[in-house]
Amino acid sequence: MQVGGEHYASEYQHWDLMIDLYGPSYLIGYATKYLVRYKKKGNPKLDLEKAIHVIEKLSSLYASSGKFEHRLPRHPPALEMFSLFAKANNLDGDMVRIFHLLLGYTSVPEIELAKSLTEKLLRELK
Repeated sequence: MQVGGEHYASEYQHWDLMIDLYGPSYLIGYATKYLVRYKKKGNPKLDLEKAIHVIEKLSSLYASSGKFEHRLPRHPPALEMFSLFAKANNLDGDMVRIFHLLLGYTSVPEIELAKSLTEKLLRELK
């Protein structure tokens, strides 16, 4: 069951539809949304738990398919855009690392490292 509500009970969830339509990039956007807002909204613990849950979905998707796609283009405009985003949203060390891992992963261990770093942020809240 998804984090954040018992209303996520059907076998074919919204995120399944979005993955089928748009691919796993949807999950990256979904996870990073929760990561960016966790310090800005009323329930940081829940936002980090949701981010972890989405990262777990991404990891399981790739672990079961064995397919990996490079996410973050390594050309200067893409890196500059991310730098502007990171600065505008006050992303610091671990958060920048999580974003880099999610945007540029090439293996399940990189996705799992992003999850571990997010779990670290969650532990630090307590």
